[in-house]
Amino acid sequence: MNDGVSPTEHEWAGTPILLNDNGDIDLYYTCVTPGTTIAKVSGKVQTNNNSVKLSGFDKVIPLFSADGVYYQTEEQNEYWNFRDPCPFIDPNDGNLYMVFEGNVAGDRGSHIIFSTDMGKCAARF
Repeated sequence: MNDGVSPTEHEWAGTPILLNDNGDIDLYYTCVTPGTTIAKVSGKVQTNNNSVKLSGFDKVIPLFSADGVYYQTEEQNEYWNFRDPCPFIDPNDGNLYMVFEGNVAGDRGSHIIFSTDMGKCAARF
């Protein structure tokens, strides 16, 4: 993106999704300071035998933000996490889904998490 396109001072962790064979891309990323917002910006990649060119990426669409109710804000914890969107298209239904990192809302240290709260986890490598 060109300077001034993003509505915040910093950008973190972008994940692009190639939408079609025409090179259309949606880039999901984290807008940071003030606050944090998961956002999307769209553009296009064009290639030939000599170069790769990116165009567009000029209109940021905010998707959702840490709100202090469901997801912790910087005011609740200076070490908060609300970032790293990882979108994917489910081949079974064709829908786009996203996982991201976020802390549960509330002041730091106000929650006690037990192993029974974490659910089952299986690592596959």
